[in-house]
Amino acid sequence: MTLKDIIKILGPALVAAVVLLLHSDAKATTPAPGVGEFRVCLRADMTGFVDRTVGDRATATDLPTYGIRARVERNGNVVKNWFFTDPNDGCFLLNAGLGQYVIKVRPKSGTLTGNNTVRVNNKNGALKTFSVTTPFIGTSLLTYEVVLPSKAILRIYTVLTFAIERAFRGRYENKDLIGWKEKASGDCNTTQSAGSRSCTINGDPNVIIDGTDHTRRFVIAHEYGHANMRHGAGGRQNDCDVVDVDDSIPGGHRLRGREISSCAASEGWAHFVSGDVFNWHGGGSSSPQALIQYVDGGNWDLGPGGGGCPGQYPLPNSALVGRNALRQYVDCSPSSLDPSEGTEMDWARLWWRYHEDTDYPGSPRGHSKLHDDLVAAGPWGATSAYFTMFFGLGTTLGQRWASAADDAGVCDGPSC
Repeated sequence: MTLKDIIKILGPALVAAVVLLLHSDAKATTPAPGVGEFRVCLRADMTGFVDRTVGDRATATDLPTYGIRARVERNGNVVKNWFFTDPNDGCFLLNAGLGQYVIKVRPKSGTLTGNNTVRVNNKNGALKTFSVTTPFIGTSLLTYEVVLPSKAILRIYTVLTFAIERAFRGRYENKDLIGWKEKASGDCNTTQSAGSRSCTINGDPNVIIDGTDHTRRFVIAHEYGHANMRHGAGGRQNDCDVVDVDDSIPGGHRLRGREISSCAASEGWAHFVSGDVFNWHGGGSSSPQALIQYVDGGNWDLGPGGGGCPGQYPLPNSALVGRNALRQYVDCSPSSLDPSEGTEMDWARLWWRYHEDTDYPGSPRGHSKLHDDLVAAGPWGATSAYFTMFFGLGTTLGQRWASAADDAGVCDGPSC
């Protein structure tokens, strides 16, 4: 049977929808267009990301703007007033004739999966409006994929909604996540000379993406990871006063710096979520792989001269970028493997292995089960993150936890 025969049987509208589904990285749920309709799918340009070579989900040049608020105009007249695109694929149906159209968007979502919403403000707390002009030129093309302008706010919005809709949600439900492209009140530490300057704020739903961090999808997903733990699995102490390294940035923390366990565990979780969001791994493996990429130097301290385990990572000591594999074993903890202290990278590997590895007691822990385990174990104190989890998980999961910690370099054996 030829494609022409299939089109005769199914009709061109259904064939167009099937073709889009096969080539899209999202599950297409907006109905196929009917007579006089176009199916329009809005995407955000991701070509300027500096970390596009890392992670299995880095091949696409754009990502759907899930559930974004939009409006359609033609010749200055409103064709479709403010509405939200489909939260599952970023598409909508438009009943209109051929010609030039202006699509305006605001980075605010309708209801996403789990009854969540997302909005991204400029530094003064306002929603910006962005426009793109696109031609609808013929009835043979029933689906239009429209790439929105390359803007920092749209990138932040798209990564946050991608994380919730397609990557890592768990028990994160009924939340209004607020992203910022910088913030006028200056809540983040913006005095440091290198590294990420983005942050989340304890006690509220803010994710603040500062400086040029909007070009680094792993940084945006990292900050979402903090919000995900805070609002999906209860509060956790995160004391990031750095231990035994050059603390030239007060209150700063480092990927390989020696820290008390509450900081290493919480930051390690955010690294783990970032890696999970942008590395498709299929669900269960004896050797799951993930790569994350951040800015090098300063706050993240990825270079060989950094604290914790200098010289053990094959990373550049420069102001450019470096890679870390969550699966790779490199012990960055103190020589005594005292679990009251640790490093963020070791803890990121612990979370990753506990979540995914099939070699350990019990079964791999999905995102919702990870949140259940955190809630069941209860909140940890400043230096008790490891043992709070170990004793709070019960026999089988406790053994799984200890095995993952041993392999990740957080703790040497079940009893440490």
